[in-house]
Amino acid sequence: MSRQSDPERTQFLFFFFLLFYGVQLALSFFIPRMPPFIDFTTVVGILLVFYLIHRKHALPWMLPLCLGIGFLPHIIGLYQSIPYNAYYTGTLYGAPQLFSQYDLFVHSVGFGILALAFCMAARPYIKTTLPTVFTFAILLLCMVGFGALNEVLEYAGYTAFGYGEGFLEYGPGDYGPDKGPWKDAMQDLTANLFGGSLAILLYFRFRKTIFS
Repeated sequence: MSRQSDPERTQFLFFFFLLFYGVQLALSFFIPRMPPFIDFTTVVGILLVFYLIHRKHALPWMLPLCLGIGFLPHIIGLYQSIPYNAYYTGTLYGAPQLFSQYDLFVHSVGFGILALAFCMAARPYIKTTLPTVFTFAILLLCMVGFGALNEVLEYAGYTAFGYGEGFLEYGPGDYGPDKGPWKDAMQDLTANLFGGSLAILLYFRFRKTIFS
C-alpha cells in the first residue's frame, strides 16, 4: 500500500468538501449575495463523481484535497466581498484593487491544483511504458481541453442568458473594440497552460511519494 493510499482519510476529505460546498449550495437558494447555485452544483457534482470512483477504486487522499482546494479560488472570487467604491461592493473578479485580474489567479493557481487531481485520477489508465515526455503531453493536452471546454461553456452561458454568471459568465474582456476579440478567453487559456504545465511537472517530480 502506498503512503498516500488511506481510504478512510480519502473518504473523510470527500465528505468534508461535500459538506463544505453542499451547505453553501443550500444557502445560495436563499441568500441573494451568495455565488450562483450552478457553481456549487457543479463542484458538488464533480466531487460526487470522484467519490463514487473512490468507492470502487481507492483513490489517494491528496486527490479530494486538491479538488476541494482547487475550486476554492473560483468560489471565493464570486462572493460580493470587496468594496469597489463607497457605494458598491462586488466580487474579486472585477475588483479594481486587483486591476480586474483575479481571473488569471483562478486560471493559473486554481486550475493548476485541479490539474494535480486529474493527474492522480488518470495515473492508473496511462501506460507506464510511455516515455515521460509523451505522458506529459497527454496530460497537458487533456487539461488544456478541459480549460477550452470551460471557455465554451462561458460563451454558451452568454448566448443563452445574455451575460451569464459564475461558470457561465462571459468575461468582460471578450467584447469591446478596445480589447480585441476573445481577449479574456485567450488570457484564461494561457493561464491554464501555465498553471497546468507547472502542476504536471510538480506531479512528475513527486508522483512516487506525495501523489502516489
